[in-house]
Amino acid sequence: MVEQSTLVRHHRHEHTESGPAFPCLVAGAWAPALACSPMPRLPPRTHNGGPPLDHVPEWGTAPIGVYFAWKSSRRQAFAAPPGLAAIRARRADACGLTYDEYTAHLLDTGRYLQPEDVDALARIKATRRT
Repeated sequence: MVEQSTLVRHHRHEHTESGPAFPCLVAGAWAPALACSPMPRLPPRTHNGGPPLDHVPEWGTAPIGVYFAWKSSRRQAFAAPPGLAAIRARRADACGLTYDEYTAHLLDTGRYLQPEDVDALARIKATRRT
């Protein structure tokens, strides 16, 4: 019989300095007392396992349906066959704009920008984020 002072209480069974008093199964092998990990801390009984309350999702504070509706609409609006996308990209490059800026202006106004449209190009470039 092992003395009470040499026993260490460790997740539902006891260990001695020379090893466990009862076998401890860790990672499919019999393990010494030091390799035996404590039981994981469980959340409180009333915890639902959801995200923290201060977490802001990628859609921000607006309702989730609005986010996905805008995401889908933007994907449809900017989708173009490869040939048309290449033409838009060349025209955007000639104007000094990105493909997204050029396409957004086209979808807003219905007008293809030309390098001669100095005022419109200046307005678009002024709204860029750095």
